[in-house]
Amino acid sequence: MSVRAVIDRLELRVPDVSPGDLIVVVLNPTRTELLGMTSEGAELVRWDGRVVALRVSDRRGRLGLDVERLGEPVSLRSLERTTDRLAAERLFESARSDVDSGPSRRRAHVARVRDDADSFLFDGGRDALAQDAQARMEAFFLDYDEATQPRGSRRVLVLEMQGVLERRIARRWTVRSETQGVTAAAELPTARVADVLRLSRIQLGVMRRHYGLPDGTLDLAGLRDAFRMFAAGRLGSCRCVDGRWPARPDSAYAFLFAEFGWLVIDLAASSSLPGASPESEALDRHACAWRALMPSLLEVQILYRHSFGEPSGSCSPPSDPDRVRSFSEYGPSISPGLDDDRIHDLLDGYDLTVDPLEVHTRNLWLAFQAGVDVDPKA
Repeated sequence: MSVRAVIDRLELRVPDVSPGDLIVVVLNPTRTELLGMTSEGAELVRWDGRVVALRVSDRRGRLGLDVERLGEPVSLRSLERTTDRLAAERLFESARSDVDSGPSRRRAHVARVRDDADSFLFDGGRDALAQDAQARMEAFFLDYDEATQPRGSRRVLVLEMQGVLERRIARRWTVRSETQGVTAAAELPTARVADVLRLSRIQLGVMRRHYGLPDGTLDLAGLRDAFRMFAAGRLGSCRCVDGRWPARPDSAYAFLFAEFGWLVIDLAASSSLPGASPESEALDRHACAWRALMPSLLEVQILYRHSFGEPSGSCSPPSDPDRVRSFSEYGPSISPGLDDDRIHDLLDGYDLTVDPLEVHTRNLWLAFQAGVDVDPKA
């Protein structure tokens, strides 16, 4: 049985506010999974765990926050207003330190407060230092990995979706090997709309926390850089943590990023839901986001196919790099990873916007020429 998401409406009463004022909101701790947020009368600047930053836009001070969640209702714990960007960032960071908004390693993507520069958090600027950019990328993938692990309330959902995506890839590979063609969407396994939307919200939510822009859109250029460095083996250390390399691709599941995007897109195109229903509108919005992300996700496949190591657990190159591989024979990306020239050479000549589905299918065929050895009933 699918658990339906619920939206809680919080009225924010702030006296004497003016457009441009910054509000830092802290929600009370609950056993709740937060899926998304929208605001009224204010621009949603940043959201991390139970801490939310808003910039006032309504002159009358009528502010509201709609919180989409699974689990217990949410409520307001505290609210503070300031007109100063640096003060707002200090309030935000202090609040994040006070509440349990996730593993401390997630905090690495928030830039340091600097008195000699505009605030990264509230001004949308990006620190020019390469080390800060890399720390942000690594924090993003650590967060992404944590959010999509099959544990707790998400365990069954994630494992079921993993099986669906594996079977979709296996079907695409079979059709390609037999006909050299692209598999029609109607021939591929699918999943419940509610489940797909829930996992899409989780993934896009992580992206927005790390690469969201003040207007609510995603920083696609920043995400593309992050996915390139991830697939090339340029992030994280060659050290396994709890059986995983969270800031490195460590298995053929890296190919599932794009396959999940295609699942969302296929569902939106074939949905029999009423046109004006909330689920139908949500599918269309999510499909639009995944289409925009698709070039980056296809680059992951192209680069990882040349950066993977042995599945045994080290970041060393394959003993026989020319041997054809199956789905289960992909390990952590090699160290020190692909350099910039190699990345450019591998991606040169690909136009990932003309026929992305053909690129996706070709990538799977090239990556798993020894077969897609997954359980057809998983």
